[in-house]
Amino acid sequence: MKKIGNNSLDREAKNRLRFPHLRRLARRRIVIILMLLAQLFILILLLHDGTRKSRIAERILIVFSVACAYFVMGTDDKSDYKLSWVMIILTAKLFGGIFYLLFRLQSLEKPLRERDRQKSIKAAGYLSSTADTGESSAAADRPGYQAQINYLTRSVGYPMYKDSEVTWFPTGESLIESIFAEMEKAEKSLFVETFILSVSDLWDEIFELMKRKAAEGVDIRLIYDDIGSFLRLPTNDLEELQKIGVKVAAYHPFNPVWSMLQNNRDHRKMVIVDGKTAYTGGVNIGDEYINRLVRFGHWKDGGIKITGPAVDSFTVMFLRMFETIEGTDEDYSLFFGEHEKIDSKNLIIPYDDSPLDREQVSENVYLQIINGAQKYLYIETPYLILDDIMLTALQLSAKSGVDVRILTPHIPDKKFTFRVTRSYYRPLIDAGVRIYEYTPGFNHAKIIVSDDLTANVGTANFDYRSFYLMYECGVWMQGEIASEISRDFLETLKVSEEIKSDNPIVSNTGLNLLLRPLCRILAPLL
Repeated sequence: MKKIGNNSLDREAKNRLRFPHLRRLARRRIVIILMLLAQLFILILLLHDGTRKSRIAERILIVFSVACAYFVMGTDDKSDYKLSWVMIILTAKLFGGIFYLLFRLQSLEKPLRERDRQKSIKAAGYLSSTADTGESSAAADRPGYQAQINYLTRSVGYPMYKDSEVTWFPTGESLIESIFAEMEKAEKSLFVETFILSVSDLWDEIFELMKRKAAEGVDIRLIYDDIGSFLRLPTNDLEELQKIGVKVAAYHPFNPVWSMLQNNRDHRKMVIVDGKTAYTGGVNIGDEYINRLVRFGHWKDGGIKITGPAVDSFTVMFLRMFETIEGTDEDYSLFFGEHEKIDSKNLIIPYDDSPLDREQVSENVYLQIINGAQKYLYIETPYLILDDIMLTALQLSAKSGVDVRILTPHIPDKKFTFRVTRSYYRPLIDAGVRIYEYTPGFNHAKIIVSDDLTANVGTANFDYRSFYLMYECGVWMQGEIASEISRDFLETLKVSEEIKSDNPIVSNTGLNLLLRPLCRILAPLL
């Protein structure tokens, strides 16, 4: 395999090929945006033409907004989520109710929800067949973590494996290097799932590899999120891949007719090779993730490689999503690899999280690790947008003597989201939590590790969108891998700045005092 970054086409030649495609892609997306704006403009005109009918329509919409606010307060959502929606609905009296209807009501999701439920039942059958029969004895050796194991294995239904191995990659570059080396070995199947699929040098190399492997008869499947890839998608390449037999599935293609279905996205990232090796972490398909393209300073990412029977769980997760999108019916077991038993020093539970089942698996896993920490708790996340329960859990952990440290970016990718993230610094610092910002740029890894014993690596950020609106995946781990991840975290802190209580960005004066309430109101919607 050629070294990552040494491409057969020079950059100037690539750009000549790429720019016409980007212009065509931009025109297509611009048309969609203009259609959305046209719908909004027509609606405003109809409501403000001064006629008696428009005045009646305005009153109806106001009553509808009040009714929606009343309905929101009766839902089972978190209190801060409900408060944000009520304030937005009543502030925008004419359109507040419509806005809520478009983005929050779930009635239009019933067909998808039912399909997702059916696929979950099917997946559960396959997952039970891959379960590690040594679960009870392994858990008995770690009685302090029985609750964490029970939640994932019994309440949620994901098997635990003690005969699989996990490898931590502390950078996006090292992760991609390993992924390419493994993909080159593919003989039977190659599954790739990504939130962002971007026109990039990295995609060019994956594209060429997929073409070669398809010619060799490898079953190749690619899942991407259409909103995540908005304005970036290499459409022509995907059409070419489909012509040679690669199965390409887009999660909820963007629709110019308003629909709250656009709010639930597939944020997962995984690569599975021959059912024998699986990868997950923060890296999407784009050059910024491996620092070939500098957008927000140095990009710090990471991920893990799984080998052994635990890969079967990833295979089930991927095929379940593929079936949900495409409406197919697959025999998952055909894609399970032959695994050698590994004398592993780690327990591993891969899991995924759906926004359609109202079970916040990712958030619950994080909360259990936080509540179970005895000595230290390290968290790395690009976004820190917390609900009351998560905020209280972190504060209580620090107040109880646990060394709690959180690493966020110093150079943001989204400025307002970054301001919202910083709005949580003060109450955390006051409780004893130590906050750091990654000085060289943007850290995108999603990790939580405690006590040199327990760790979680996956795709879920510490924010409302990951916990409530996105499809996510992760791996709960216990064993020696936690120490390795912890060491990398501490090394990263050496090039990061600690935010102290006297830092102006956490002061309770001026612009901070003015904007902090607004940030908290809008936080659940980001």
